[in-house]
Amino acid sequence: MTLQEFQRQLRTTGRYETLRGLCPSTSRRTGFFASARFHGTVAARAISGGCKAWVGRYNFTVWAQDSLLVLQAVERLGGAVVCEGFAPRAACPGPVVYVANHMSMLETMLLPCVLTPFSPVAIVLKDSLLRYPFFGSLCRTIAPIVVSRTNVRADLQAVVEQGRAKLAAGSSVLLFPQGTRMAVFNPRKFNSMGAKLAHAAGVPLVPIALQTDFVGLGRWIKDLGPIDPSRTVRFAAGPLLTPELPPRELHQQSLAFITGRFREWGVPMVEAGTEAQNIE
Repeated sequence: MTLQEFQRQLRTTGRYETLRGLCPSTSRRTGFFASARFHGTVAARAISGGCKAWVGRYNFTVWAQDSLLVLQAVERLGGAVVCEGFAPRAACPGPVVYVANHMSMLETMLLPCVLTPFSPVAIVLKDSLLRYPFFGSLCRTIAPIVVSRTNVRADLQAVVEQGRAKLAAGSSVLLFPQGTRMAVFNPRKFNSMGAKLAHAAGVPLVPIALQTDFVGLGRWIKDLGPIDPSRTVRFAAGPLLTPELPPRELHQQSLAFITGRFREWGVPMVEAGTEAQNIE
């Protein structure tokens, strides 16, 4: 499937699902060599993208194409990808604010091809990512909103001011309100920054529940964990929440959608009196 075909399917049907039979259980690849193959694909995309960024040849189309290549690498190793609930987003002509949980590095690789069919996307990233070899160069090219993760007030100001400018220019904004990857979802760690931006900018808020534990936590390097093709990669978009609602209500409805999907999928969440495992 080409990028154009993938994007057309998401815009017209609001969903994508790995074809039945493309990843039968007998073809699932596991173990060291399968994980090395997958991470090699990701590294190749980062190096290629960084080199293109240095010579001014990296843009949103190349970003989305590289993202689709990683998605197809998941499928080649026997993994399944399901994107659903994007019909309301496809029917909305303008930019939106997306808020999503943060489970692994995989969502940052796959969300570009999932979200760019509807509009350009500016991702809120921590400043340390811009110092990564190759990856930092391509990140700067796609013009993210950069935060420090050390000063909450300054980060909120940066997100609201830069986010409003991005939205006014027609670009949607993607935030991971947890700030860091977590193996278990903790609603208390999911801040309301995205809700405040959507309310201030007067654009819809779209929550995204995602499950990306296809890639696990590495023993020595956290990003280079083992893959598990038995774990379906899922992206579920919620309803367009009107910005006329107070930020608190927008935030609560976003959480309600995400936790509701996690209950359906069997994704673990923090119970009262417990804490989530921080994996970053």
